[in-house]
Amino acid sequence: MLVAALASLFAGLAGSWLLSGAVWVPGLALLGLGAALLYWPRSFWALPAPGELSAPARQWGVIGVTLLAAAFRCWRLDQPGLWGDDAINGLLAFDILDGHVRSPFQIVQHSHSSFHALSNYPIAAAFALFGADLWTLRLPGVLMGIAGAPLLYGIAAPLFGARVGLLAAAFYASSPPQLTHAKQLVQIITGEFVLLVGLCLLVRGLVHQRRWITVAAGLPLALCVYTYHSTRIAPVIAGVFAVAWLLTASPPPHTSPPPRSGGGSGWGRPLAAGLVLFLLALLPAALGYLHDPSALTQRVNATSIWVVMRDRQSLAPLWDALWRTLAMFHYQQGPEYHWFGLGFDPAFNLVLGALLTHGLVASLRGWRQPRHLLLLTWVLVGLAPGVLSGGAPRLYRSLLATPPLYVWAALPLAALLGAARATGTRALAALVALLVVAVPVIDAQYYFYRVYTHPVFAWFHGERMVQMARALREQGPGWTGYLFADTFDAQHETFRFLARAWQLDLRDAGSLAEVAPPRELPAGGALYLFSEAALPVADAVRILYPGNRMTRHFEPTLHNWAFDRWWPLGRWPEPARTTFATLAVPRDALEQSYDQPPIGLLGEFTVGQRVIRRREPYPFYGFLPPTFRQPLRARFSGRLTLPAPGGTWLEIETNAAGPRLTLDHTPIPQRRPLSAGAHDFDLELETAPEHLQLRLYWTRPGHPRELIPPRAFSPPPAE
Repeated sequence: MLVAALASLFAGLAGSWLLSGAVWVPGLALLGLGAALLYWPRSFWALPAPGELSAPARQWGVIGVTLLAAAFRCWRLDQPGLWGDDAINGLLAFDILDGHVRSPFQIVQHSHSSFHALSNYPIAAAFALFGADLWTLRLPGVLMGIAGAPLLYGIAAPLFGARVGLLAAAFYASSPPQLTHAKQLVQIITGEFVLLVGLCLLVRGLVHQRRWITVAAGLPLALCVYTYHSTRIAPVIAGVFAVAWLLTASPPPHTSPPPRSGGGSGWGRPLAAGLVLFLLALLPAALGYLHDPSALTQRVNATSIWVVMRDRQSLAPLWDALWRTLAMFHYQQGPEYHWFGLGFDPAFNLVLGALLTHGLVASLRGWRQPRHLLLLTWVLVGLAPGVLSGGAPRLYRSLLATPPLYVWAALPLAALLGAARATGTRALAALVALLVVAVPVIDAQYYFYRVYTHPVFAWFHGERMVQMARALREQGPGWTGYLFADTFDAQHETFRFLARAWQLDLRDAGSLAEVAPPRELPAGGALYLFSEAALPVADAVRILYPGNRMTRHFEPTLHNWAFDRWWPLGRWPEPARTTFATLAVPRDALEQSYDQPPIGLLGEFTVGQRVIRRREPYPFYGFLPPTFRQPLRARFSGRLTLPAPGGTWLEIETNAAGPRLTLDHTPIPQRRPLSAGAHDFDLELETAPEHLQLRLYWTRPGHPRELIPPRAFSPPPAE
């Protein structure tokens, strides 16, 4: 039996590894072989189960898995970055504290969706108790994630025994999908939490014949409707299990303490009372959706797979969503949307991927039993939103399918423990212990090193935005941040939340002429913030304010595990790039610039029928996407002062077509010596792409070529 168990394990691990690399046929064959080896030549499942754990052992076991869940969620609580939807939840919590949102059942707009405000109330409470910060924003999700471990035990133990319940809860405690969702988009983890509460009450009430607990399950199951989109169908899971329980008369073989009688008779009234409570708790949702039907349908209509199928006139999108959703626990969570982890990685590690296959086979074989029907229904209902979504598979839409998978992974380990006791093979028990310990070790290495240090994860979570805000916060009170960025602005939800939480004064800089110097002198100074695409603006600021050091911030260095520095397993193929830069200018330096004459050219941008005019201190430095998102025509006019003794050459580098330069109303070819003094300057760009690239250089006698400094330009006399 030891040989069969080892062969089953290695076949399953090899199959999971092959599937993670998209080697389908051999991978599936090895997974199937691993499952078959526990049935033949001798069935591990047919051996008598070990005796139930004692009450103290169960209690200490539950405490242990809860502490494990807490350790994984509280260590490095402030994960990198802040996803925009999380920031919106923080802003909605501020609306609750400010009195703009008055009910947890009020429908609020959340990014592209409409949600009930229920899940934002715990965040508001955390802000009120501990102050607004990143860790308090994530605290409610972390606490609900911790509570999920004993709740999953409370569901699995009455049906499959305490050992299965403890193992499933331990796998849940360290699972990366659970960890990352506990710190992101609280609606999802709230939905999973209330479902676990409802199923725990329902299962324990039915198994242990506690009718009031059975009735009470209706309330948390109804609250599922007030959380995330995919959780609104979660009560179907409880309904299928309740019906199956009514139709069967045999109790589950593992219960502690054993039930006084089986299912079936005597449970009609408690379940009917629970249904009444469920329907009563749904009244606010029904009234809200009657008043605003789009809140129920808008996001579903926008993301439904039927929309994609209709546009493509093909069934291919449905097939693609189906197989990718079914394979995401072994293959990859993606192939797009890395907001909740790394989409090109499987959702589960190799050990869980191998073990859950055994549990799936066991549930398929025993599908007539309510306990196995519960797991199968739970997985199918949980996966349905991912399959039916045009953006599938997004793991966060199918998170509800993960808790029963931990139970499936625990079932074969319990069978191995039974075989170890029945045959007296201690090596089998040691093998189980090794597998159980390996899971949290692998999960910790993966999540806290590979995921947290991966540039893709940092990029999707806007880590550069958080670091920008943190840099401004470190300057102290009285400092104002001026943001030069290409794909976001100071009104981005992440910045709006951090500005409110950390009391920051953060402003957009549409043109350097507006903030060099600032129109209003800040009390402490100005912190200029430059995104990667806007780094050339920093060169202009350094010229305007010499002696102030620019600080560059780079993307993280990828680490795969704790000892990666000494024994690397892999390297990110691209060199670390600059994500943003900061340049701090104190107030006294800003005051000195007020004595200088104004700088800048008059910029005129024609985009279709729209004409935008603004002063630009330097054509390239001041031109910042995303102001323009289509080809345009541009013209820069003003005065250019060339230094003595003359003989200066001008050069233009641009990706625009047809640049025409005139000085004193005379066309000037490049590399022509020009006289010193002030000249009327005019530069036209006939056709410029939406991402304009423009450099103006001069070469003075005896000097190398250099960018023309901003103070060489001045506005037209008429401005």
